Amino acid sequence: MLIIGHRGAKGEIKQNTLESIERAIDSGVDMVEFDVMTTKDNIPVLYHGLRFSAWGRKQLPEVMSYRLLKSLRPNIARLDEALEHCANKVGVDIDVKTRKVDAIIKTLQKYYKSPDDIDKFFLSSHMFCTLKRIQSRWPEARIAAYSLNPFSWIVRNQRLNLFAVGFPRKQRLLIQPLAMRLGLKTYIYSVNDRASAEKYEKCGTWAIITNEPSALIGKPKPRKR
Repeated sequence: MLIIGHRGAKGEIKQNTLESIERAIDSGVDMVEFDVMTTKDNIPVLYHGLRFSAWGRKQLPEVMSYRLLKSLRPNIARLDEALEHCANKVGVDIDVKTRKVDAIIKTLQKYYKSPDDIDKFFLSSHMFCTLKRIQSRWPEARIAAYSLNPFSWIVRNQRLNLFAVGFPRKQRLLIQPLAMRLGLKTYIYSVNDRASAEKYEKCGTWAIITNEPSALIGKPKPRKR
């Protein structure tokens, strides 16, 4: 069973940052998950999608230039920076939070060029239109659907060639048996204790997403200076 760091190491350090990704990698995760949106000038950045106030107005990265966004959020990371941190170390789950997928796909294709590279990452989203666009533009890429609705993935799987289905741990009995019967990989979020992880592994779960990889796996390995 694979262990995926949620937004890096969300429960240990500021999420969706290069530092959070480094913490997850040092803890020994198999993959790192992070959220991606695109700025107004088509720069993919790590961002969950929650709005924040700027000059008294709530705005999203999609209506800002990267330069402006960087001035407001100095620790904002670009997708290419995150992929550089993960290259040849861990797999990647890119949670796409936008309908603007072209720049994201273009960036990914610079790092994953050969057919063998397809196994090193997958793209996930809760938006059907986003998954559909990704598949139409990059048919070889592995895509995964997740949703708080325990049955929406069934419709999506009929229309798309899904690789995996993600779901909250409380919905496991509703989703996992059927998904596995249909040949889909299953991953559960969020799992932060070893006892639960061991239980899900026995159930045939493909991967779990954790907020606290250090607690689940062990203390981060010291980096060489």
